[in-house]
Amino acid sequence: GIAIISVFLVIVLFLGFKEAMIVGITVPFILAITLGADYLFGPTINRVTLFALILSLGLLVDSAIVVIENIHRRYKDLWLKEKVDVTVTATNEIGNPTNLATLAVMLVFGSLMVVTDMAGQYFYPIAFNVPIAMLASLLVAYIVTPWAANRWLQPEEGEDLESHNSEDKLHKFYYKVITPLLDNRCYRYMSILIILVMIVLSILQPAWQFVRPAGVGGPISAGGVALVFLPKDNKNTFNVTIDMPEFTPVEITDQVTREVGSVLRDNQYVLNYQSWVGQTGVIDFNGLLKGASNKKGAYVAEVRVNLTDKKTRDINSIDLVAQLRPVMESIQQRYPGSVIQLVEDLPGPPLRSTVLAEIYGKDPEKLQEISAKVSEVFKDTYGVIETHDSEVADVPQFRIVVDKEKAALSGVSVAQVAQALRRMVAGGEMGRLHISQEKKIVPIRLHIPYKHQVDPLLLSSIYLTNKQGKKVPLSELTEVVKDTQDRPILHKDFERVTYVGAELSHSAPVYAVMDIDQRLDNMPLGEGEVLTTGNLQLQSITPDTIDGYQLLWDGEIRLTLDVFRDMLGALGIALVFIYLLLVGYYASFRISLIAMSAIPLGLVGVFPGHWLMGEPFTSTSMIGVIALAGVVVR
Repeated sequence: GIAIISVFLVIVLFLGFKEAMIVGITVPFILAITLGADYLFGPTINRVTLFALILSLGLLVDSAIVVIENIHRRYKDLWLKEKVDVTVTATNEIGNPTNLATLAVMLVFGSLMVVTDMAGQYFYPIAFNVPIAMLASLLVAYIVTPWAANRWLQPEEGEDLESHNSEDKLHKFYYKVITPLLDNRCYRYMSILIILVMIVLSILQPAWQFVRPAGVGGPISAGGVALVFLPKDNKNTFNVTIDMPEFTPVEITDQVTREVGSVLRDNQYVLNYQSWVGQTGVIDFNGLLKGASNKKGAYVAEVRVNLTDKKTRDINSIDLVAQLRPVMESIQQRYPGSVIQLVEDLPGPPLRSTVLAEIYGKDPEKLQEISAKVSEVFKDTYGVIETHDSEVADVPQFRIVVDKEKAALSGVSVAQVAQALRRMVAGGEMGRLHISQEKKIVPIRLHIPYKHQVDPLLLSSIYLTNKQGKKVPLSELTEVVKDTQDRPILHKDFERVTYVGAELSHSAPVYAVMDIDQRLDNMPLGEGEVLTTGNLQLQSITPDTIDGYQLLWDGEIRLTLDVFRDMLGALGIALVFIYLLLVGYYASFRISLIAMSAIPLGLVGVFPGHWLMGEPFTSTSMIGVIALAGVVVR
């Protein structure tokens, strides 16, 4: 709505009210054609689709503006020719360059089709909708705009084509700047040098963090621009996930959950919350890749927090979560081994963790040892919070071993022993009770409290009857062995793996990962072995433990690298397409290069603009750069 009104006001100021109305009525036609194409070919109306329509709005009225502006000026000559003829001639005059410019933008956005994997699906609505909208804008500009101009505009509303007032301030300023550059070679070289310096300084804003003497870790440099996949958004909800050591009884987990609840209850911006103990809550967008559906047990809990509406509070959810984290950390410190995470809704595709290290190797015990070392490095890194790993705590268990020889000598079968033990642990139905007031039969169940189930005295008080009718105590036929529960062994790409993950508070994933990677690469593991790190190239690699233990990076950094790689490829394809298009139209290599020289000049404003607005450079920013290539050539 704001975009349409803005376009309307600009056209009113420069051309007039009727012209603005004509351009305005083209917008619903174009959007209707675009959404009709979505209906026919499958894309849904979602946030990315709407983003594509907003992104293309300024472009799709461009063709209509060019057509109406030329008709508007040509109507001054109506006393010489018929109105219909002048309308057609005026439209034809700008036909070829308008076609060329529109096709250039369509090729630029169509190049986003090369983005692969999950991000490719995420940005597909942009690659589909913008070219369709541009094509629709061209058709509407050639069909609706001339018809409306011929019907509504009058001859006296046109302007004289030859009226160039060279005495106004804008003309004087332009001549004052451009004349010395045309007349003096020294000034030209100086201006080119200044422009190159500006481009270099602009590019240094995101790059300085990687080359600065202080190292890549730590706060972002003054004037720097962070690189992230997508920025967080102000939401009305977030989750608190609680993971206790695996041997934790449900009573302790419930106690931690209540402490978290008391903190939330005292916060003025918390509207309400709901707790789940022993299981996770309803699986949402965040829980898809975090494996929330598989988490169940006495040591698991989750709290879904609803905040007051973001329009009514003076703090965004990002800052609110940042304020709550120190309090949650103090609760976590009182319960060693616990991990309390404040999980915000992701703006993009779901991830296991923002920062995620995958450690591959052959020996599970060695992997556990490496995982602990990597976790310590994570915790010692600026901005890294809520560190956790996939290694479970050692859970003690009691194994009841049946002495088959004694059982045979006592005349008791192993099946009898197993059935008695099963009833002891899981309980069993001993009979049924018929009550006159009850419609259904009431089962009689025997169940021993959990705390008494492995007591040796309990085993000695349970008797089994052998074939001779003699009672034999269960303790004589079994032995209670204290043991440790088997640990899970995880695999990925046919290699044993363990995960270490974390979230970020005051840093960008690329900087945190680079800082950690520098400290972990070639870390000695003993016995002449070292830990090698990788997967920070544009092309992802598969694990290979032939040469020893290996750490590969995943999470947001991998997603960012994949997306930026594909988008840089899309930008390269777009530039080639534009150049070939221009060469084909102008039949000149030099003129085509002159037309494209505006593209690098546009970079001068990209990073300073992000810095002034306090925004990180994201994958949507990269889409903006790709769009910029089409816009400036147009």
